[in-house]
Amino acid sequence: MAVIDWGDILTVELHELENIFNKSELSYLALTSKFEQTFRDRLAYELHKKNPDYIVSREWKRVDLAILDAKNFAPVVLIELKAMYSFDMFTTKGPQQYLNNVQSDVEKMNNMTRDIQSSRPKLYTILISTHPHSKPDKKFDQVIKYAAQIRKYTPQLIDVLDEKVITVFKKSHPLKAKGTIIGGSAFNIDVSLNYWLFGPY
Repeated sequence: MAVIDWGDILTVELHELENIFNKSELSYLALTSKFEQTFRDRLAYELHKKNPDYIVSREWKRVDLAILDAKNFAPVVLIELKAMYSFDMFTTKGPQQYLNNVQSDVEKMNNMTRDIQSSRPKLYTILISTHPHSKPDKKFDQVIKYAAQIRKYTPQLIDVLDEKVITVFKKSHPLKAKGTIIGGSAFNIDVSLNYWLFGPY
């Protein structure tokens, strides 16, 4: 049986997620709440549809996503996701906070799989960033999540955001893939969703 490169599969699925959302659905969802669960659920279903020899589980033993062998339900891939807003990378404490959060996820998955003797699952993390391209009007403050922070730190160029994330994470988190999903517009704000796939660890 051919060896499956799950990193390559995840890279393709992440790239194709832009085509899964309806126009401007992503921008609306991302501006009104953190996008982690919606993103995870769409990714999980796409993996489920396209990999019939495996079971894709959400919240498997408190891990965001697990890909299991359909024959014995042994974990093949474990994935943790973290969502932020682009402004988080430009606050005083944000970069270290998200680095710590992702590192804690890696440690959790490592601890879970340390005693697996036969075939250790591949471990990945995905960092997701909602990037508004303009400042929200104050009339939407009760609707748009973190509207005041977005006004304070936005807009930042996506290239600047990408460079910041890579600088913060590169020492301990191998970058497998990155990309930008165009999310359309909501509340007169264009939105992009940026992602970074780290691993395998």
